[in-house]
Amino acid sequence: MACVYWRRRAISADAFFIALVAVGVVDPLALLSSSYWLSFCAVGWLLLITTTAGPTGNAPRRLLRIHIYLALGLTPLLGILHQSVPIASPVANLIAVPIVTVTIVPLVIAGIVALPVNFSAAKLCWTSAAWIWDQLWLLLEWLASHLSAIELPVAPTPLTAGLAALGVLLLVIPVLSSRW
Repeated sequence: MACVYWRRRAISADAFFIALVAVGVVDPLALLSSSYWLSFCAVGWLLLITTTAGPTGNAPRRLLRIHIYLALGLTPLLGILHQSVPIASPVANLIAVPIVTVTIVPLVIAGIVALPVNFSAAKLCWTSAAWIWDQLWLLLEWLASHLSAIELPVAPTPLTAGLAALGVLLLVIPVLSSRW
């Protein structure tokens, strides 16, 4: 938001590192949490692959490719943090992200905007968003019960995870930049 306020590019490496440090300063214990590392690594990886990829192909194909590369890029980190590689997560994200982005978030925002004007309209927006979320949750629970994670026999060492991440980087970046 500060970048938007000061009319700077909101999605940049500078904003990413400022957020990374700000969260660490505000909540130093967050540095010990796997969600902190997964979130920031996911955003950093997205920044890297979206700035490297050219605007080729149609939007659904690009989004699917980015989603696949995101799942691939987070695999080494998931292996070291959880000693497993989830199968359901990439599939669940592929389904949930568009549904939440296109329906739930706009309905919640519409409810917030409608609240001062018409409580009934706001309630309808929020009730609709909650119903969609409930249906999505049922689907996500079903996926989690049918697609289990691949358990690793031993926890990978940081060196192993680093080499795996380097391998993913060397595999994905040339494909994105088309400069193999």
